[in-house]
Order: sequence, then C-alpha cells, then structure tokens
Amino acid sequence: YIFLGVGLGNAVGLTIACFHIIAHAFTKSMLFVSAGALINATGGKKEISDMAGAGRRDKIAGTAFIVGALSMVGVPFFAGFATKFFLAESAMAGEANMLLTLIVLAASTFLNALYYMPALIKLFGNDERPVGEVKARVGAAETFTLLFLIVANLALGVGFQPIMRIIADGFSVLS
Repeated sequence: YIFLGVGLGNAVGLTIACFHIIAHAFTKSMLFVSAGALINATGGKKEISDMAGAGRRDKIAGTAFIVGALSMVGVPFFAGFATKFFLAESAMAGEANMLLTLIVLAASTFLNALYYMPALIKLFGNDERPVGEVKARVGAAETFTLLFLIVANLALGVGFQPIMRIIADGFSVLS
C-alpha cells in the first residue's frame, strides 16, 4: 500500500502512504503481541490447529487479534479501512492506473479475508480440552500494550482526518 500510494504520483497518494506506515505499525504490532499471548494461552503451542478456543481463554488477546484482522482486511472503523478507502479515492481522482489500483485493492482485501478468517474461526472455535487446562493470564505490560494498540487502531480508523491533514501539511511545507 505504501508503494501503491507513492505510485499514484500525487500528494494524496503520498499522504496515504505515510498514514499507512503509521496504521500498519500499530496494526502489525498488535497482531504480533496478541499472537504471542494466544500462543501462551495454548501452553506454548504455535500451530493454528492447536489454538482452538485460545481467543476465548484470553479475551484481551483474542479481541486484539480480531481488531488487527479486521483492520488488515479493511473493515470500516479500523485503521486499515482508511488506507484502502483513500487509495481507491485517490486512484479514481487521477487518470493513471485507476483500474489497476482498484483491482489490487480488491484482491488484497479478498486475500486478507481468506488469510485471517480461518484463524479467527479456529481461535474462537470449540476447545476440546478439559476446562482445567486453562493457562494463566498475560502480564500487566502485555495487557496494557494490547489495550493501547486496540484503542490506537480504532482512533486511527475513526479519527484519520486530523492525522492525514498533519501529514499533508508537512508535504506542503516541503514543496
């Protein structure tokens, strides 16, 4: 998306590329931290096939993984949506590469959904393990980090306009 924004060759594309760097940093960090917590919820098992019910056992990590997945897919109100929406809008405003940009965005959205939905189904699916086999909660630092990243992702998804304006103003100072 960064290269797609830069490749559009206009100020809006550059602004979106910079915004995406911020959104992606928060989203991917949240996914990695939540994945670690979910691995902990399975007693250290790292295969997705061994993670049935982990999202229900560790609700904060499960919620963070849902938020991250929805952001990566580009669902409205999450940080990833703003990037995809404005890339599409910028592509339609310009004449060059409009169709290619829209195809890439649609394909990416579809592939992200295919990638994350089976993981979400498994993480929140039935757990065949006995109830007593539940791990201890994550530490306070991980919990705070995940809660902060969830709020940051939602803030970027809903309150993207001031951030985009700051980035655009920065580019106008440079030119």
